[in-house]
Order: sequence, then C-alpha cells, then structure tokens
Amino acid sequence: MLEMRKQKLALEGLFDDARKKPLPRFPQTIGVVTSPTGAAFQDIQNRLRERFPVHVLLYPATVQGTTAAAEVAAGIEYFNAKNNVDVIIVARGGGSLEDLLPFSEEVVVRAAAASHIPLISGVGHEPDWMLIDFAADVRAPTPTGAAEMVVPTKISLIQEIDNLSHRLNTAFATQIVNHKRSINNINIKSPKQILMEQMQRLDDIGRTMGIIISAKIQSVHQKIELMARVPGVLENRFKTLNQSLNHIGQMLNSLSYKKVLQRGFAIVRDKDNNIISTHNAVPASIEFGDGVFYIKK
Repeated sequence: MLEMRKQKLALEGLFDDARKKPLPRFPQTIGVVTSPTGAAFQDIQNRLRERFPVHVLLYPATVQGTTAAAEVAAGIEYFNAKNNVDVIIVARGGGSLEDLLPFSEEVVVRAAAASHIPLISGVGHEPDWMLIDFAADVRAPTPTGAAEMVVPTKISLIQEIDNLSHRLNTAFATQIVNHKRSINNINIKSPKQILMEQMQRLDDIGRTMGIIISAKIQSVHQKIELMARVPGVLENRFKTLNQSLNHIGQMLNSLSYKKVLQRGFAIVRDKDNNIISTHNAVPASIEFGDGVFYIKK
C-alpha cells in the first residue's frame, strides 16, 4: 500500500528535487509540529538551546492514531497561512511502522509538498523512512538531527566570524601596504623643476619652429632665384629658336629653284602656267633668273 501510494505521488511530481527549497542560514523563528508532551519536542528544544537559541512556536498535534495525520497536516497549513516562522520541523520519536503510518498519509504528504516555508522532516530514527521524508525539503534522521540542521552551533559561528575577521584584517592590511607603496611611488615635483621643464619645452618648441621657418625661407629664396633666372632662360631660348629659323631659311634659300635659274637655266610655262617639259607644247612664258618673259601671239 505504501509503495503504491509513493509511486502515485511521485508521478505527480511531489518528490521532485527541483521543487525543494533551501533552508534559511539564520532562522529567527522555528515552527514545530509535534506532540507537546512527547520526547521529540523536548529533544528539539534542548538541542536548539545548546547550539543557537531561537524563538520556537509549537503547533500541538497528535502524532499517533486516527486523527494524527489530519492534525499534522493542519499544523503545516497553519504555519503557511500565518507565515510567522522561517522554517517548519515536523517531528516524532521512534516507533513501530504502524505508529509512524500517519506521516505517510496522503494528506500529510500533500501538505508538506505544498508548503512555501522550508520544511524538515524529523520522524522516527535513522532506519525509518516515511513518505513525508520524500516530500519535505530536507530529511533529518531524528528530531534532534532536525534541530541540528536548522541552526548552526555558536562555536561554529564564532569560528566563522573569527575566520572572516582574519581574512578582513589581512585584506585591509594588504590594501594599506598597497596604498602606502602607491603613495611612496608618487614623484612630487618642485615648482622650480616644473618651471625648468616648461622652459626646456619652450626651447625645444623654439628650435623646432626655427628649423621650420628656415626651411620655408630657403624654399622661398629658391623660388625667387628660379623666377629671376626665367628671363635669361627665355632669352637663350629665343636666340636658339632664331638661329634655327635662320638656318632653315638658309636651307630653303639654297634649295630654291631661283638659284638654279641664276645659273643660266629657264622655266617654260604654257598659258595655264603649267611647266612645259616637251618640244611640241606651245609656250606662253619663260622665267629667267632676273624675271619672266611673256611670248606674244
């Protein structure tokens, strides 16, 4: 029967690890659902006082018998409705399987799974497994174990604080050393040194500007000299061209046909002024070296 119920509730996702909530680190108030006269409640209170005293609210419930399941479920629902505790412990001491059956009832399991407040199941002893153990956020082997899980010990907290203090002091000391080193590395210049550096910078700028200006002036001088040489260059060019023209003229003159006529030759032309080169043509004019003779008909 328990195995069939477990499979049914598991299929509904009531036992999934994804829905389990973490326990608070330092709970202020703890709600306990158990019998007010049972040893479980006394064990929880004693262990809480030893470890880290906190405020405890008890929801009295019968943990054995026909009404136990309904009362335990009502206690879980009560704390969730009031939202007045940081964590819930459902507890019961050891007993027979029949005595622990109320903590495997479906109403209890569903109430534990529906709790929005983290819930610890501390039912029975180590070998005992109830269905509420699967639905709870954390399962404790005993009620005393549940108390140990829900709060840290004062000694462990003191040690943790000491460790944090030591780490903080070490980090703070390291920061001080680093800042001191940074301050020592700062090179504070005197006003005289700053003034000298600025003067040196001005001298460097002046030398650079002098070099640039000198280069500009030299470039301008070169351009002026080049422009001054332009008339001479043009004159030489004109002379060269004139000489070339004279030479060409001389060549043209020497190659002129008039020079040939001056040596005793003549050119005979017809009436259309075409040169006659045959004896049977009718001449109209004869050109000699000193002029043209026209033949009259």
